[in-house]
Amino acid sequence: MRNAAWRRLFFSALTPVARFASDIDLFVVENIVHDRRKETIGLRRILSPLGIPDDSIVHRKHVFDEWCNAPGTLMCEVIEEGEIAL
Repeated sequence: MRNAAWRRLFFSALTPVARFASDIDLFVVENIVHDRRKETIGLRRILSPLGIPDDSIVHRKHVFDEWCNAPGTLMCEVIEEGEIAL
């Protein structure tokens, strides 16, 4: 998470129907990612003490930039629906 370009919260945590039990959806775009799976697992470990269910995704910035304007992709949805978190 040290080299994150930006992070966005999206989906359930931001909807008007979000409840205390709602999960947190976090999409992190990093400039450099050597292993997306390990980065995602590391993020989940950081969040786990909070006791809040999460769906976390870590992605490479250059791939995100390539797909963020493509309708129907998660990356486009994050741009349209997400809120900058950190």
